[in-house]
Amino acid sequence: MRLKDLGEFGLIGRIEKLFPPGASDVLQGIGDDCAVLDQGDYCLLLTTDALVEGVHFRLSWTSPRALGRKSIAVNVSDIMAMGGIPSYALLSLGIPPSTAVPFLEEFLVGVREMADFCGVTLVGGDTTSSPSGLLISATLVGRAPKEDLLFRSGAGPGNRLLVSGPLGESRAGMELLKRGVGTDDPALQGLLDWHRNPTPAFPLGCRIGEARLASAMIDISDGLSQDLGHICTRSGVGAIVEESSLPVSAAARRAAALLGEDPIAWALGGGEDYRLLVAVPAPNVERLQKQILQEGCGPLLVIGEITREPELRLRSKDGALRELPVTGYDHFSRGAGFPSEEPKD
Repeated sequence: MRLKDLGEFGLIGRIEKLFPPGASDVLQGIGDDCAVLDQGDYCLLLTTDALVEGVHFRLSWTSPRALGRKSIAVNVSDIMAMGGIPSYALLSLGIPPSTAVPFLEEFLVGVREMADFCGVTLVGGDTTSSPSGLLISATLVGRAPKEDLLFRSGAGPGNRLLVSGPLGESRAGMELLKRGVGTDDPALQGLLDWHRNPTPAFPLGCRIGEARLASAMIDISDGLSQDLGHICTRSGVGAIVEESSLPVSAAARRAAALLGEDPIAWALGGGEDYRLLVAVPAPNVERLQKQILQEGCGPLLVIGEITREPELRLRSKDGALRELPVTGYDHFSRGAGFPSEEPKD
């Protein structure tokens, strides 16, 4: 077996088996958006993400400032998915020696902008030479009271599924950039911006945690169907997603029409939306929605429910139930190319 046959999440599963939580203060190790360490009065949240040139971004598509913002945003999104508050960051860079210093200065301006927006302090990191493109790796530390934490494993039958915003925006922007279509159309500019410069659901995630009305949460980084699958696997449940309730913007629908694509497929498997997917007990839904709106962080939109049966299903607009295909980006089974490229043998 090769890594492309095992896949990204198969590899993570094997790592998890080899490194189970050993210390008593590890409340959550491998297998969620963050590791969680019990510190008595509060918990520490630890997360890290790498951005690799040619895999996560193309310099011909993005500005250094937007790339700097994104390097912090994707990690803040993980902290939000646990219901925590981001606090400190470490930033490591693998940099080709030929990189222009003004590029790096502009990149760091973007890092500072997003860090300031989310209340994050950069406290260290590392720099090294890279012979084959830019590599960015950020590690974030957050915190939360234990009672505020939300794990992937907490969803129960009858919970409603809510999302924090439109889906498929990043995929739409990426496809427009890839094909060079509509990039000068003001109506589609927001899609391009979301792909290049997403904003994490801050402070929505920590507000949901503080409300203590939800049961599970994850950020949508790999695609709705794939990330919903993570919740269901960890919780031992299934789900039904309502196609008619999926929030797809008019801009994403227009982009799909221009490119001859299905906007629902983008919403289900596009990835890099960095919205929050939340499982909420049915009696708590309206209360949570109202509270979040009052705090200026909403809306939260109901798109389905958790079921006792372990299957993932999609209810079509005509009412028919069918299997929900688990789609989304897998770094290894789809090859080493950009996420929108075809699988490579």
